Amino acid sequence: MPPDGKQGKSKPDAKQAQPAVPAPVPQPQAPAQMQEVRREIVIPLRIKVGKEFKSKLPFLLGLLVLFTFALIMFDKSNFKTTDLSDMQRVQYNMPKLYSLSFILFIILFSISLALGIYYAIGLGWISSLLVIPATLVPSLILGLIFFPWLMSPFLALSATISFTAILASFWPKFSISRAWTALSVAMIVFALLAFFVVFYKVAENKDVHVDLFLNSLVAQSQGGGAGTISIPAQVISSSVSKDDFSSFITQNDVREILLASYPNFASLSDSEKELAIQAFHTKFIDLGYAAFQKNSGLVAQALSTSLSARFASSSEALKQQIYVLPQFKQIYDRYALFTAAIAALVASFIALFIQLLALGFLYALHKLVPPQQ
Repeated sequence: MPPDGKQGKSKPDAKQAQPAVPAPVPQPQAPAQMQEVRREIVIPLRIKVGKEFKSKLPFLLGLLVLFTFALIMFDKSNFKTTDLSDMQRVQYNMPKLYSLSFILFIILFSISLALGIYYAIGLGWISSLLVIPATLVPSLILGLIFFPWLMSPFLALSATISFTAILASFWPKFSISRAWTALSVAMIVFALLAFFVVFYKVAENKDVHVDLFLNSLVAQSQGGGAGTISIPAQVISSSVSKDDFSSFITQNDVREILLASYPNFASLSDSEKELAIQAFHTKFIDLGYAAFQKNSGLVAQALSTSLSARFASSSEALKQQIYVLPQFKQIYDRYALFTAAIAALVASFIALFIQLLALGFLYALHKLVPPQQ
């Protein structure tokens, strides 16, 4: 009770009830920045250096050396893409296929192919990749420094051996049937690469090859003559004799000359006239024949120039007539394809000998040097 006896009013508590404030909703924290995930694909390129690999390293070195000599022999064979266009030199180009240089190239390339296959058998495709630098390095060195015009053929030969070695790397052991199949595929690649190499080279200078083909074709149609006709001086000098000069200049001609040049000639007696005519006729023949023999070289040169000019003009006219033919337009557009097809056909014929030789060398290697496990 309060002291005054009155019931006091209840005072509100000092702390009045405050409206309930909702608890702060925890804001979702920004997720931590996800770290960039990098996925790396690792291809294990491991070469198992075992007893078999070490025993086959000398074959890889032999491949390097023999393939280098094979490329040099290919250059000595003197093959050119213009050989396929020059119809006049067919009799000179065909012997290149059985020349000593080309026969050595076939033998060396076949041995190189056999060495590349024998090295790769049983080693796995990783180890077989060493065949690529063994053939690519000499191709690049010889092609860039010594024989730049043969760079693409050299690379094609290198690709043939490398491709065959990679195929052989999947064999567990040597087999005649597998070797024949792999070499057959390799020779198909060899012919295809020959096709593309020739196609590229001819297409690059198609006008030169087509013009050479037409020149040789026109020359053959006109009896096989060349664009420049050369007549030896001996032919001219031996073609005319003194008797021919006597038929050219008769005694009657000399009589007319003497009557026109010497008025007193008519007053001579008949016997004196005959003697004078005979003397002058003999003198004319001797002098004319000597002058002709002396200047036979000039006569031959003038005649050669005249005939060559006439031949060139007729050949050029014939070429222009061929160019305007619609059928020749199709030949011109596909000339690189035609020559490449011929080159592939020739390469296929050569590939048969390479395949047989390579199989023989590979079999000999298998018998003479059995693989070591």
